[in-house]
Amino acid sequence: MLAPYYVPQHNDRACSLASLSMLVNAARSSLPLGQNDPLVSQPLLETKVGSTLWSKALAPGGEGVTLAELAALASQSLNAFQLRPERLEVTHVRDASPDALAKLRQQLVANEASRDDWMLLNFFVEEYTGVGDYGHIAPVGAYDAEQKRVLVMDPDRTWYEPYWVPDEVALRGMATLDSASGEHRGYVYVSVCRTCRAH
Repeated sequence: MLAPYYVPQHNDRACSLASLSMLVNAARSSLPLGQNDPLVSQPLLETKVGSTLWSKALAPGGEGVTLAELAALASQSLNAFQLRPERLEVTHVRDASPDALAKLRQQLVANEASRDDWMLLNFFVEEYTGVGDYGHIAPVGAYDAEQKRVLVMDPDRTWYEPYWVPDEVALRGMATLDSASGEHRGYVYVSVCRTCRAH
């Protein structure tokens, strides 16, 4: 669902904007779009949402967005294109315990089975790629439950293409502290109502 809309972030702070543009385009894919409904680019999404938070976070010297801010922006992004979030759940991963892993696997399986929901990961990059001392955001493209691997649609196209990580590694990268918020990183689970339109 996300692959046709996979885009690079337009600067080194815009991973949230790129990830949400992918999500909104995928969510709109079954709508009867017309000739005046272009694909949702990052500039269009930022303009339509009109968030001062985003303007500050993505400006030179900005720190990007936190997990809680990502969830709020996900809701605003969907609403900006007349889509109603049906479920919007934030999970802060406080440890890489067996219980946390079991919950993540349950969410990944549910996400894989549905065309109406998406997962956005907020993680410490070094855990996933071996380099990078910073937090990052990327959507989940797929989950291989047999091999227990997560497909990360990383928007940092300067260095990466989509890559698979073991779900235990995915969890460990999220069970890290975001110094900007003082909270642990984690994931946002978003679903949309296909038969509802936001007002």
